[in-house]
Amino acid sequence: MPSHIIPNKSIQHVLDNPLGTNVLINHISYPNPNRFFSHWLFKQYFLKVPILLQNFTDPISSIYHASALAKTIFQLTLILLLTIIITGKCNPLKLDFLLAAVITIPFFQTNGYRTYMGIIDPCITYTFFYALPCALLLLYLTPFFLLKIHHLKIFSNKHFFWYLTLLAIICSLSGPLNPGIAIIIFFLAITYIMYLKFFNVNNSISFHNISETQLGELKNQLNILIPLTFFSVYSILIGRFNSNNVETPILSLFSKIPDGLYYLFTQKIGFPLLVCIVIINLLLIKFIIKDIKSKQILTIAKWVGLFSFIYILLLPFGGYRLYRPNILRFDTIMPITLALIYLFGYSSIFILHNIKSKYRWCYILELIFIAIIYTNADKGEFDNNKLERETMQNLALTNDSIYSIENGSTLLSWDKIKKPEDSKEGAIYLMRMNITKKTILYYNE
Repeated sequence: MPSHIIPNKSIQHVLDNPLGTNVLINHISYPNPNRFFSHWLFKQYFLKVPILLQNFTDPISSIYHASALAKTIFQLTLILLLTIIITGKCNPLKLDFLLAAVITIPFFQTNGYRTYMGIIDPCITYTFFYALPCALLLLYLTPFFLLKIHHLKIFSNKHFFWYLTLLAIICSLSGPLNPGIAIIIFFLAITYIMYLKFFNVNNSISFHNISETQLGELKNQLNILIPLTFFSVYSILIGRFNSNNVETPILSLFSKIPDGLYYLFTQKIGFPLLVCIVIINLLLIKFIIKDIKSKQILTIAKWVGLFSFIYILLLPFGGYRLYRPNILRFDTIMPITLALIYLFGYSSIFILHNIKSKYRWCYILELIFIAIIYTNADKGEFDNNKLERETMQNLALTNDSIYSIENGSTLLSWDKIKKPEDSKEGAIYLMRMNITKKTILYYNE
């Protein structure tokens, strides 16, 4: 946290050059040149919100409360956007809206299966760099999905383009995942248009004209995607100068994907169960419920599968991290997890509306059973910060300029701090948060 908030020299490069043009003009490298908004929002939030909360709580608790508040807002935003896309409705009093929200909530794991399908990370820094950018991207894409899936055009005024452009810049320069996701979605949209143009209803090659209605809707969809795609390409271009990238042969990175998939599907039941219940829903729709909309849901599932396949294949090109040895991890597969949650919610609402009444209660019991599994796994762990709090309380009371941490906790750091000078940014932050009265360096015994 401190290196991002105070910040250190390498992060200051990002904050001084929001669009990352320095890397292109001067051919220099520094960490995350294409993630300005994640860095800026994180810094501003943790300099101001804890201070605001200190009107209601003590300085130490204010940092924890600020973290909890941010995570709660991001999670509620994601659930709200998923629910809107699932139902095509924005009224929280509608039954479908409430059902969709209830269905999606258990999949947001705080502990439980979090290390395999987590969205809100225990580390608040990660939450700002993964969950928040995904929420911003979903906000951007909501008009696209509403138009594509529900045929709803929610914006039509001339200012909509400028709103999209501004949000496109923010999305493409936030977090590591957004640019790749945006480009894949644009590629799939173009592929779909080509499919409509060159294939007839029997899937044989036959050039034919798209109807005026279809053409107008496709143009509106592309108009939504174009600003995001343009800035995403730029983001990937400047991201090549990220000094955090570890040079690794690309073939060796591809060889790690099977290990990552094996790990996701064999360690705990959370992620494989999500995949299985989506497949079960799709089989019910295909073989039991025969409705005009069934074909649309099955088609959406195919596109989600194609998106997931392409996304996984492209992940190795995003670079290698020592803390993510198998490439695939809960954070890098977050877009796939969200897509699966959407698909489960969308198909479940459809089944509830269309399944025969004598089977409906059986399906409702199945949904309740699934919710119980995920909720039961996600047990609270509320005392993990006990030693960290104790360390900050001791720092607040000491008169020394250097403090030795004897309880084994890691304070504002991934690892134990060996040298006092390595804690300088953390010490400055604790003083600015009114926890200590002066800059007190610290280190672990």
